[in-house]
Amino acid sequence: MTVIENVMVAGIFGERRQRKVSEAVSVAREKLEFVEFGMPENMLTEKLNAVQLKRLDLARALASSPRFLLLDELASGLRGAELEELMNIIRRIRDSGITILMIEHIMQVIMGLSDRLVVLNFGNKIAEGPTMEVARDPVVNEAYLGNASTN
Repeated sequence: MTVIENVMVAGIFGERRQRKVSEAVSVAREKLEFVEFGMPENMLTEKLNAVQLKRLDLARALASSPRFLLLDELASGLRGAELEELMNIIRRIRDSGITILMIEHIMQVIMGLSDRLVVLNFGNKIAEGPTMEVARDPVVNEAYLGNASTN
């Protein structure tokens, strides 16, 4: 499928009411622009690189008009400018009123985007609360950084 077809599928079938094809095309183009896709809409998805696929995933998710969005390791494999661009897009999604639950291991993303954190260690919750409060939690630091006195 092409890029536009991928996003159109979510635009047609991802909402409570089924959109017309012409409306789905408009929505798909709007969401591709929102995520700053920047590639031709008729490009086959098999030709996309990892960064382009992540943007396509976001556009497709947004085309279904979500109120809640789950992002699972979306920043994985990104570095530098790619990471900053993705974070800016996620901020714009959040600022549009969509609630985001993000599972992430990249601290730059966590600290740069999160209002609240829940920290798990081997499947057990060890901390929950405002981002900076949790980041300073000695239990979290022990679990993720180790005991400084034993290093």
